[in-house]
Amino acid sequence: TAAGRVHWLKVYEVPEMARDAKGKAVVNLLQISSDEKIAAMLRVREFDDKHNIIMCTRKGVVKKTELSAYGNPRKGGIIAINIDSDDTLESVKITAGHDDILIVTRNGMSIRFNEQDCREMGRATRGVIGIRLKDTDRVIDMEVVDDENTSVLVLTENGFGKRTTF
Repeated sequence: TAAGRVHWLKVYEVPEMARDAKGKAVVNLLQISSDEKIAAMLRVREFDDKHNIIMCTRKGVVKKTELSAYGNPRKGGIIAINIDSDDTLESVKITAGHDDILIVTRNGMSIRFNEQDCREMGRATRGVIGIRLKDTDRVIDMEVVDDENTSVLVLTENGFGKRTTF
């Protein structure tokens, strides 16, 4: 969630519905408070030590944790990252341990670094500075750089786009 908690649900626990049904709110499937918002959803088959989870907040704080740290769920969720009161979780990705990470801000700035530059931390920790931001800037998204995809497409609020090679 945007507040830094992890909840997980097995796929077979999601109720099956007809194709024209409205669906069910995620708030009703998980025990999250009504003011919490979902920041990311990840598909995980196995909680192993070979993969990491990288998290990035709106203020540029980055945290890397082994995927196996999240293998023992609790009903009310578990803490994934300690977040400052004026910050929210923006993006969460699964990595293989040697991937490059790209963080992009609202004002068009970006940084690319290898995830090995970020040390692994436990669950209930804050993280480290991933990108330093100017006054009103904030992180928009974080992506794992894929060697097969050779370019990134950045779009503005007004619809302008720019494709750049990694």
